[in-house]
Amino acid sequence: MASIEERSSGVRVVWRLKRPGHPSHGRKQPIECHDLETAEKVASVVDAHRGNLTRSELEQMLWGDLSLEDEGITFSELAELWLPSKTRISPRTRDGYQGMLGFRILPAFGGKRVKPFAPADVSGFVNGMRAAGLSNKTITRHYSVINQTFRFGVKNGYLDTNPCDGTDFVWDQIADDDQGDEDHVYLTPDEYQLVHGSVSGSIQDFVEVLVASGVRFNEGTAFQPRDLIPPTRRNPEPQLWVRRAWKLRKGPDGKREWYLGATKGRQRRRNTIDWALWELLLKLSEGRAPDDLIFTGPKGGRLDYDWFEIRWNAGIVHAMRCPRHPPEAQGKQVADATGNCGDNGGLTQKGTACGHKLKPGWNRCSWHIAAPRDAVSNCDCSEVLHRRPTPHDLRHTCVAWMLEDPNVASTYVSRYVGHATNSVTDKVYAGLMPSGQKSAASAIAKARGRATSAAPSRRPRVSSRAPKASADELGAETSPAPRPRQPPVAALSA
Repeated sequence: MASIEERSSGVRVVWRLKRPGHPSHGRKQPIECHDLETAEKVASVVDAHRGNLTRSELEQMLWGDLSLEDEGITFSELAELWLPSKTRISPRTRDGYQGMLGFRILPAFGGKRVKPFAPADVSGFVNGMRAAGLSNKTITRHYSVINQTFRFGVKNGYLDTNPCDGTDFVWDQIADDDQGDEDHVYLTPDEYQLVHGSVSGSIQDFVEVLVASGVRFNEGTAFQPRDLIPPTRRNPEPQLWVRRAWKLRKGPDGKREWYLGATKGRQRRRNTIDWALWELLLKLSEGRAPDDLIFTGPKGGRLDYDWFEIRWNAGIVHAMRCPRHPPEAQGKQVADATGNCGDNGGLTQKGTACGHKLKPGWNRCSWHIAAPRDAVSNCDCSEVLHRRPTPHDLRHTCVAWMLEDPNVASTYVSRYVGHATNSVTDKVYAGLMPSGQKSAASAIAKARGRATSAAPSRRPRVSSRAPKASADELGAETSPAPRPRQPPVAALSA
């Protein structure tokens, strides 16, 4: 049944489409009317069709080409309505959406009407970004903004279907590669010990906290002494309260500033931690107020990611260099070398020719004689790290270690690391659940075993050339007993 809603701007008729199989089945179909009399007539038409009418079909039926809103609003106008309606996003996320709209999306089809939009228009925009060499993550973010805008339009009746539903776009995956982007590094315990011993002592404690708690970088740098929950009778194990994270926003002067806000997805959680991590955090919290930061920069305040990453990358390079097979040096001893360092192939970090003078007896300056700063060994020695993990890979490593235990369910892991849903954990770490795969294979094998034992044995085929046995050879016991003859019906009735 259609309902009539009186609003300040006029009267609106609303009904839910009743057409199973249609993409908008069950969704609201609103239509604006100028007065109550027109709204009643529109509602009667909808009721006569039992709700089996879309908004555009009803407009075409009642007004023909002169629909209430002609061809509808443009995508730019729809985006202006959608973005202010978002109430659960951070200022940084809002600025990011606005930047993607203004830089690429609106220039592409901001003036196009939303009603005649087709899935091919969205696919063409995605293929154009891919042809421009944009990363898969960037393409997915732009597609997400377009998809959310169209979903808002469908929900509020500006168009009947979402054009994104008709595309074959797969989130975070390349069109011609079903494997997608898999660049996570899961460190083994031996590899982690090598990394931990190679990084600078100024970040070793924080590296230990990241891999032991599985938190994000901006969540770990927001830890305070009051986030440490001591054990009680009810909870005999210590806990760590993950409830804040560092975020960016625009300040009063228009410049970006950092502030302590909610965690990603507002996933506040109290995680049980081991006693070694508890003692480490207690040691680091000594002498600090309850609301002080546990991890700070060299000058106090927030621990900067760039400062941390410089020391992290230096430690990774050190772990990837073999003492027995060091990387090849850039400079060579040449007695009669002339010119400057750049004339002999020396390059700066920016890739330009170095203008320094040569070191006497060498074909490079003093800065470029040794191996490049990021050069690593190419040997296969077991005591050398052969992969380049990022700081975020410590979080992946923590999840991998948890999933190695068959008693740890993916649901618990999802809540522990603060994923929005359990499906996120299953999607990202599905390949790290060998125990689940082994249990599934074992269950299939058991079922097949039961089916095999319960099935009747196959009767052996008798060759047509084999001689048939006589009745005397088979014996009288093999002959079927004669069936007793039933008395006639007349005898039974007598």
